[in-house]
Amino acid sequence: MTSCFWILLSPEYSTLLFENTALIMQLEPLCILSSGVFLAAYLGSFMQTKAKRINNITTAFLLLFIVGFLILQLMGFTDGYEVRTAMVIVLGLAALAETGEILYEEFLCRKHDFRFLMVPGLLFLFTALWEFLNYAFEWFPPGRLLFPGFILLMAAQLIHAIRYIRSAILMGLKTQKLENELTQNRISIMLSQIQPHFLYNSLLSIKQLCDTQPRKASVALEHFSYFLRGSLNSLSDTRLIPFEKELSHVRDYLYLEKMRFEERLNIEWDITFSDFLLPPLTLQPIVENAVRYGITEREDGGTLRIHSSRTSEWVRITVTDDGVGFSENESGTDGRIHIGLNNVRWRLENQCGGTLQLESRPETGTKVSIILPVKEVPE
Repeated sequence: MTSCFWILLSPEYSTLLFENTALIMQLEPLCILSSGVFLAAYLGSFMQTKAKRINNITTAFLLLFIVGFLILQLMGFTDGYEVRTAMVIVLGLAALAETGEILYEEFLCRKHDFRFLMVPGLLFLFTALWEFLNYAFEWFPPGRLLFPGFILLMAAQLIHAIRYIRSAILMGLKTQKLENELTQNRISIMLSQIQPHFLYNSLLSIKQLCDTQPRKASVALEHFSYFLRGSLNSLSDTRLIPFEKELSHVRDYLYLEKMRFEERLNIEWDITFSDFLLPPLTLQPIVENAVRYGITEREDGGTLRIHSSRTSEWVRITVTDDGVGFSENESGTDGRIHIGLNNVRWRLENQCGGTLQLESRPETGTKVSIILPVKEVPE
């Protein structure tokens, strides 16, 4: 904005637009100096190295010069015309400093983010230096090089602004796409936990208990309702949840499966650390895979082991079964094993920076490990 006023206040245009030449003589150097300050501050906003400190000194020096210029004007010691020589020297030194800062940032520090500004910025500073030399030697009318350099700089920044806005829009669309994928994965996992066959088998087992053991049927129905509520709540819960909450959901599920398979399903717990956060429906799908596609596929059943531990920076959750296992190169039972595990892996990576590791051998069993950074439950 100050550069535009400076252009308007140049003799070619000001005499056509304004009648008060004394005011023009006062405002023109102020606009020139202000343009130098804003340009230095703009260049400094892209700097990341030692050049930024030099830029801050240059900007502060220009500001002090402006303050001194205004004070001298208000006290009547000088006017805009008399300060021109000092102004040209100060701006010339500032232009040299900014040129050195750009070259240092680009070539010595290899800051490629600065490249979009290097060519137009250097051209503008080069034209500014020539204008300052021209002030002393009067080779050509003032402004012949500076105005085109200024227009080139503004055009380059306009192009950069358009690219920046486009990049921000694309990044926003990508973020929205990831959020949609996360929602779809959450829905898919939730639906996989409440498959009709599981609901039917659980309700049938509860019905049979109602006739013979009504008190046990009441407890089973309570676990069944808790399991359904936990699955449905996970659909809308986009935040990380306490491990104890996920563990409670798993206990409800295993209670129902234990009620159905009885001695064929043995469960061993070894929870040594539980004060951390993880995405909802992370452990439960892994446990369900172990029960449905591992242990219960054996005629005599097997044992499910759930273990959690902590190091200084990581939490490890391990789910091990001695079921039928499968080849890691195959997709398992109609592909659902890998689909469920891939959904869990995707959410671990995108929600908390965790990983999932799988080890399985046919007729030996499967081991699934969840490794995630420690995110303790806030008090």
